[in-house]
Amino acid sequence: MSSSYVVEITGNNTLERASLGGKAHSLNHLVQAGLPVPPAFCVTAHAYEQFIGDAVPSEVMNSGDLEQIRSAILEANLPDAIRDAIVSAYEHLGSSSDVAVRSSALDEDGQSQSFAGQYETYLHINGQEAVLNKVQACWASLWAERAAGYRNADASQTAIAVVLQTMVAADCAGVLFTRDPISNREDRLVIDGCWGLGEGVVSGQVSTDTFTLDKVSGECVEKQLRHKSHYCVRQENGHIALVETPTEKRDSACLTAHHLEQLWTLAKQAETLYGCALDIEWAVKDDKVWLLQARPVTTTNQASGVVYANPWEASQSIKEGAFFSRMDTGEIVTGLMTPLGLSFCEFYQKHIHAQRSKRWG
Repeated sequence: MSSSYVVEITGNNTLERASLGGKAHSLNHLVQAGLPVPPAFCVTAHAYEQFIGDAVPSEVMNSGDLEQIRSAILEANLPDAIRDAIVSAYEHLGSSSDVAVRSSALDEDGQSQSFAGQYETYLHINGQEAVLNKVQACWASLWAERAAGYRNADASQTAIAVVLQTMVAADCAGVLFTRDPISNREDRLVIDGCWGLGEGVVSGQVSTDTFTLDKVSGECVEKQLRHKSHYCVRQENGHIALVETPTEKRDSACLTAHHLEQLWTLAKQAETLYGCALDIEWAVKDDKVWLLQARPVTTTNQASGVVYANPWEASQSIKEGAFFSRMDTGEIVTGLMTPLGLSFCEFYQKHIHAQRSKRWG
């Protein structure tokens, strides 16, 4: 199916970024090259513009009040033609299937700015009404304060498309960089993966295995297997839950040599296609690797000076002899620290643990 409102992502080279937005255009690029991408449709930027023109009062759009504009977008009724086109696309993907509803703004996933995390993405959405509601929520996210600050320009100067993509019920998933994000080595390819769904990796809720491959040969030159106590799954009610990893999987590699070979091959093909370093989201289901998203790497790690584990220490010899460790703390603080948690741990280390260690020599 195809219309000016919704198009199937088939690799058609006549589909333009101005219609698909960054994310959908990137997926179309991958499909065109024959790379494995889950079936997807794109609710075009034209559909968004038509919706804004037909359903949202112009005085609201001209008000400059971001919260009022978002509310108006969420509450407006979809024009029948746009609604029917979205429903038809969802039915083509499978009327009872789970889909990802992802923003695809015109300024997203570009060479200079990625806009990663600035616009909304909704995973495991099921049912026509839920899909329609999430499409409107993606449109509204174009007018979010965080996106406005990142963009440093008025949202009225751009537009947003939305991707509807079949969800992969992943056995394992993660992210891949075609350039080492820490050392900036271009001859290295770095893969982070976990059991279950990739939400755990993106949110930082789970531990991951890290594999570093030689980009030329595909040889795994470094492997860090971590204790993976939990992983993300989709429950029957549709919610994503963090559950305990089966005992036999907790310390075993989430990726086999065959998976690594597939990822290495696909990453090299994708990087050649784009002509730049990429950040790729991937998933494995039944031994097959799928590429869910690819975006240019827009930042590089800058060289930094010496970083001390205990910068407050007066004794230079002790300061230089201290080292970073997750022992003990890593078992207690298993996720990202809040500012309060970080300040408490620093206070404890500075005034209690460090003083005790110095007394013991």
